[in-house]
Amino acid sequence: MKKRIYAGLAICLLLLLTGCEAKEKQPDNLDNTDATAPFEAVTITPEPEERRLETVWLCADTLDFAMQIPKELTTEPKKEGNLNYVFEGINDSLSVSLQRWDQVSKPDAAALAELITRNNGQKTEIVNCGGRELVKVDWPHGEVNYYLLSEDGDAYVLWITPYVMRDPDVYWKVKQMEESICSIQNVPKGEESVRAEGTSSKELDYYVLIDKKHALPEGWEENLDLVSMVNSVGDTVRAERTAYKAYLELKADLLENEGIDVDLDSAYRSVAYQQEIMDRFTEKYGAAYAKRTVATPGYSEHHTGLALDLYFRLDGVEVYENEDLVKYPEVWKRIHARLADHGFILRYPGRTDGTVDYTYEPWHIRYVGSAEAAKEIMAMPAFSFEDWLAAR
Repeated sequence: MKKRIYAGLAICLLLLLTGCEAKEKQPDNLDNTDATAPFEAVTITPEPEERRLETVWLCADTLDFAMQIPKELTTEPKKEGNLNYVFEGINDSLSVSLQRWDQVSKPDAAALAELITRNNGQKTEIVNCGGRELVKVDWPHGEVNYYLLSEDGDAYVLWITPYVMRDPDVYWKVKQMEESICSIQNVPKGEESVRAEGTSSKELDYYVLIDKKHALPEGWEENLDLVSMVNSVGDTVRAERTAYKAYLELKADLLENEGIDVDLDSAYRSVAYQQEIMDRFTEKYGAAYAKRTVATPGYSEHHTGLALDLYFRLDGVEVYENEDLVKYPEVWKRIHARLADHGFILRYPGRTDGTVDYTYEPWHIRYVGSAEAAKEIMAMPAFSFEDWLAAR
């Protein structure tokens, strides 16, 4: 800017000194409009006085995450249904929330970024904020998301949402918050803070019995903590969080030790969706067949989020359809041998005494909460979950 000012003064001085002589030498046919060069309008905005924002540190110890937030946004940490808020603060111009988002098969930023892009199609950027590696998403309307991972692979999302667009004060607050993000270890000692612990899976009855005689307990779906994933054929599958973590361990075990690459065909189904399946089968195959092969809505294990249907890949090709899956008994034998180590049982082993509702389904496994319980059940004759529950 100084160079422009000095250059302008020099030109003006030169014109003052030589203006008369230059005017006498101008040709008669000169069009003055051709000599008028465009000029750049420069607005000089004085630096504002140092702003002082009253802040408090938002600290989530279990996530190794900390950030300064305006004190006016401080509220009590809360949980709200499946949203699982760790923290939420709102005023008229700005909101900040930190909530659990999803489960990542590989607990690293690259895998998290890939999952975010696949889920919402947004461009991501892996950033280092004060020693904390996060995945950042900038939305066109001014909202900023930061995604972070806990040690066990749970992904959390930080939402910073301005409600008043083009407000310099709000913009400045957002930037202040972004710049303060750091590891929990970097929070200055003695600073005022609000603590927020990571949420954990809700207590569930992992022994719940759902069959043609036992309906889904009331309120189960409303309190279910679900995560979602996209399988190799592009379908989105949802499962209960703890069961899904156990499945990821089973998947890794099978791939490493058996060379079997399994994936999820189906897991959680809502009661409403089960009704759609029943209607579709009834229309296509008739009521008798539908009743024999499809669980009555409200009476399906898939409502629990604990029942998983598997398929696998052989030589890079998905073996996906039921009629194809049953052609590989030796593969299923190796899969079933490792279920109990990860808390799963083979739910429908094909008993003929009427104690189990459905015919043999090698792909249908059920999470029961622990390896100990699963091993006891798998040691029962015909792996009967019903017999094990009756003997407890």
